Amino acid sequence: MSIGAHRITKLEYEYSFSIGELLKYFDINMLNSNDSGIIEITFEELEKALKDEDIREETKKVIKEDMEIAKKQGDDYISYYCF
Repeated sequence: MSIGAHRITKLEYEYSFSIGELLKYFDINMLNSNDSGIIEITFEELEKALKDEDIREETKKVIKEDMEIAKKQGDDYISYYCF
């Protein structure tokens, strides 16, 4: 199998929230052994998190904002760079 390696020339990000609150809503194996990396969380997974009483209201607000941005871009998931 041949999988191409691509050099990253530009990576832009901005802080959203602490991913620890959402660990039960996505596959933790997407992160490396240092619990860092890029993960993709579907709207379905995020909708479940928005109903969770253990998720802080500030986090829910940011998730909703992130979802609106993703919807405008035509996406049904959000990529988060975790470190």
